[in-house]
Amino acid sequence: MHQRGQLIYQKEYTHCLRCNRRLRTVESMRRGYGAACAKKANHEPDLIDLLHKNSTEESERNGIRN
Repeated sequence: MHQRGQLIYQKEYTHCLRCNRRLRTVESMRRGYGAACAKKANHEPDLIDLLHKNSTEESERNGIRN
């Protein structure tokens, strides 16, 4: 529950954070991605995940366990 006078702010984007196309729907503006890019972004691994995976694989090859 929100207290009286409390400001609720959510950033709305005007352009897709992935492809930079203009966003047209309110849902896309709140999300920051158009529908197609949102689907693609959910399937692409984050850089931090890739770095962790590579680090783990390298440690295993060198016989180091975490």
